[in-house]
Amino acid sequence: MVSEIEHSIGVTLPKQLLTFLKNTNGGGYVDDLLAECEVPTPFGKANIVEIGNLKGMLRLLDSDVAPRNMICIGQGHFGIATCVSIAGIDHGCVYAFDTEMRYFWTPETLASYPKLDPTIREFFRMRELRIVGTALGLRELLSYC
Repeated sequence: MVSEIEHSIGVTLPKQLLTFLKNTNGGGYVDDLLAECEVPTPFGKANIVEIGNLKGMLRLLDSDVAPRNMICIGQGHFGIATCVSIAGIDHGCVYAFDTEMRYFWTPETLASYPKLDPTIREFFRMRELRIVGTALGLRELLSYC
């Protein structure tokens, strides 16, 4: 099935992912794994419950979940997808995606969740800075965010 995925995407999968797939007999359920993200996210720590399931990767190749230079390699609770870059300067880098589009939550929606983790609140604070900075044309502010 690895060759079918590589044929479909036109490139080889990153070596680390291939090693993982080999060592786990094709990947699959990994229980609840929390992965720290390098920047604030709308979901706090990335929760991963399945990594490297080949059938799942193949099924999601043409989905709208990840950009064209990435493939989904994992899934978590509440719409979190784990993807790996398969092309470009970030080849092999792993990303967490919010498939529920929490980025677009309104201030009213945020207010309805008073006990959000501080890292989630920081994400939305940075989002607001970016929106205001874009509206005002403040490039310095954007480079901070």
